[in-house]
Amino acid sequence: HIRLGDAAVDGAVGVRMGVLRRADAAHQVGVAIKADTESVVMIDYIPVHASASFVESICDEKECAFEKMPVIPLNGEKLDSSYKIFEVSGDSMVPTINDGALILAKEINEAQWAYAEGVVVVVFNEMVVIKRMAENRIFDSNMIVLSSDNEKYGKMQIELSNIRAIYKAKRKISENIF
Repeated sequence: HIRLGDAAVDGAVGVRMGVLRRADAAHQVGVAIKADTESVVMIDYIPVHASASFVESICDEKECAFEKMPVIPLNGEKLDSSYKIFEVSGDSMVPTINDGALILAKEINEAQWAYAEGVVVVVFNEMVVIKRMAENRIFDSNMIVLSSDNEKYGKMQIELSNIRAIYKAKRKISENIF
C-alpha cells in the first residue's frame, strides 16, 4: 500500500512538499521528497533523433532551438541552462537505465573533466553516449574509458581531443518499468 502523508497533491504537476511512505504490515519506510512545484524550470530536451543537431550546435558554438521540457527541482536543486534532458536509446545501461528513459544531466566545465565520475553523458565526434566512467585518465593519458552497465557490452576509449562536452547524469526524469 502506498499513501501520501503530509502532502498536498497538485493534479497538474505532482507532489508538493510532501512525504511519500510505503506501509506494510511489518514496517514503514519513509522517503522525503521535497518538490517545489512553484519553480518549474524549462530544460532543453535532447531526444535521440536530435542528437546530431545537438553535436553540431556544440561544435559550431551556436544556440539551437531544442524542445523544452518542464522539470520540478527536487531537494534544493538549482536548475539552470547548464542542465539538459537526454533520451536514452538502447539497453547498454540496463539494469541502471532502461531504453527510453529521460535523464537529467548537468554540464561539467571543461576544467573539471578530469574529475568526472559515475554515469555521464559524453558528446564526442558525431556521437552522444550515456555510459559509466570506468577510468578517467585525462591527467596521465589524455583519454577516458567508458563502460556499459549491461555486461554484454564492452568498454570504449575516447581521446580527450575528440570530446566536445561531458555532462554528469543527475537523475531520471522518466523511465518505463519492465
